[in-house]
Amino acid sequence: MRVAWVALAAVAGCGRIGYDATGGATDAPTDATPGIAMACGAPTLLIELGATVPVTRMDVTATTTGFVVAWDQGAEVFASGLASYAGPAGPHLDNIQTGGHAGVSGTTMALAAIDDDAVLAVGRGGAIDLVPLNEHGYSRGSVTSIAGWTGSGAGFLVADPGRDRYLLLGNTTGAVQGFLLDRDGAQVAGPAPVFATTTEGATAVPTAAGYAAMTGAGQCDFVELDSTLAASSPHTISSTCHHAALTPAPITADKVVAAWNCNNDTMWANAGTMTGGFAASDTTVYVNSAPPPEGARLTTTAVGVWYAFQQDAALATALLDDDGALMPAVTPGVVHTAGALGGYDLAHHGDDAYLMWIDNAPGTALWAMRLCAPGA
Repeated sequence: MRVAWVALAAVAGCGRIGYDATGGATDAPTDATPGIAMACGAPTLLIELGATVPVTRMDVTATTTGFVVAWDQGAEVFASGLASYAGPAGPHLDNIQTGGHAGVSGTTMALAAIDDDAVLAVGRGGAIDLVPLNEHGYSRGSVTSIAGWTGSGAGFLVADPGRDRYLLLGNTTGAVQGFLLDRDGAQVAGPAPVFATTTEGATAVPTAAGYAAMTGAGQCDFVELDSTLAASSPHTISSTCHHAALTPAPITADKVVAAWNCNNDTMWANAGTMTGGFAASDTTVYVNSAPPPEGARLTTTAVGVWYAFQQDAALATALLDDDGALMPAVTPGVVHTAGALGGYDLAHHGDDAYLMWIDNAPGTALWAMRLCAPGA
């Protein structure tokens, strides 16, 4: 049996939340904010999953309501919903449901949402399953599959709210091709050639013209796609390019910030546009040889681009500006070490950025940390 619960403050007395049981018939000045207060920089337990099978990967996406989180345990994938509330003293996250069954696990997963309609993509080697989920993490329709393809990396499914579409980047040996999906995950266009290369991870962001796409392996390649997935000539950053990540720059339209790690124990970043190119020099975000850092994740807020990565079981962060350069308000470095890391991701709701992870020890649980820039 799966045992799941979330720790919430107990409510004394009757009536609505915030009622003062010791003050006669007088209500408290304001109703209590639901959920758990998210203090800056504090590792915060959100959900105890109560599972004996360890989690091996997880993903997070923002919805209108808050977040949907998906993770796999053994042969199964589960999902949960979180609601985000703005409280007088800061934001709160409230668990909506824990551990709804979402499908069969695979070797990769990517999660994206348009409004409160999320889609989970699970790469199983010979196919990609597309699972429509609601803001609670429950199924809201039939699972569809695209046979003959798999997904690589953490961001091979991308939401495009402006066109009410998802972009899926599927790959086979030696090629990456694009598919357009409706908000339920049904295929509406593709496959269309994107990269003629073997990829370790492909991802994209919407632009005014279509999409900026990135892939990594022997080098970082970028390409512009129009809204029909017709591709331009690729741009290249000459670097071994593992765990490619891409996000919109916070200020300049159609500028993107890219992140990756290479073979010399370094986390890198750069920024540019598909038409104007990228900066001549990459930003060195972080260097460490033991254990080496890897697994870049990015999310964009008004204060800048948050950058997360891991060193074995340790999680680290940095903050980048519109040009992909380090912002001195945040010193790149480790912010938390998990007992047994079962996956992590980075996402934002409004301008509140969260690093989320699953720790398998001492008990399997979902944690989060709100990321804040001093003085912002």
